[in-house]
Amino acid sequence: MSADDAIAAEQDRYTEPVDPYWSERAPAPPREPAPALTPDAATTAIAAKLDDPDFAKRYYGEYEKGHNDAVGEMAGLYSLAHPGDGPPLIERPAEPTMRRPDAPATADTDAAAGDVPGEPSAELQAEHRAEELLHLLGDNAGERCDTARAWLGPEMVEAVNATEFGNDPQAIAEMVDLAERDTEGLVRANVNELLGKQIYHSGATLERKRLEADQEFVDAYLKDYHPGHGAAMAKMEALRLLEHPPKWAYAAMEKLHANR
Repeated sequence: MSADDAIAAEQDRYTEPVDPYWSERAPAPPREPAPALTPDAATTAIAAKLDDPDFAKRYYGEYEKGHNDAVGEMAGLYSLAHPGDGPPLIERPAEPTMRRPDAPATADTDAAAGDVPGEPSAELQAEHRAEELLHLLGDNAGERCDTARAWLGPEMVEAVNATEFGNDPQAIAEMVDLAERDTEGLVRANVNELLGKQIYHSGATLERKRLEADQEFVDAYLKDYHPGHGAAMAKMEALRLLEHPPKWAYAAMEKLHANR
């Protein structure tokens, strides 16, 4: 073996082999764009979106986080479902009801009241809700509900009853809990004051942050021996309720806003 051959052989020992997978593989073909939805598929997608409670809340809730994204997404689907039309108007869904559209308005019986075939009758569902409420609140459920009604006030009670939460046991239990914790009515008084000043949603967030930067308020809020502790706690509780209201409160506030 010549000196040149020996040198070449020694160099080959330290040369990494070429991986044919990376060196000889043909480049991947460009991806085809995803086909656009057909009008029927887009219509189905719109219905599925509106049936999703979280999406519907963002879409219909002007102050909800993600509202603009939901509206944009719906506009895209609408343009596919109705080519050539403009963007959809945001229409509130019909009020929830157990009645069929063709059911007599003054019927008293279950059959005439429009019970949905295959589902429990309206009377049976009412019995189930009453049983669940007794389970959640105990034997004195009626008295505790009276406490919640008094705490909410007639206008708010009427607004809640105009939504699907007026006979929802879980929502009623939340209202009772709020009322029973606010023994002195300070939270409710703060809620009324803030709503009177149009402070809610993002406005409540700004007010909360302003108070959190106020050292005097922070001292009162954190120190249970501070003379203003109760008032500070009630103020913060009211801001949290208006910043991120429970679903029943949000629905009732929408009703109140629509009626004014």
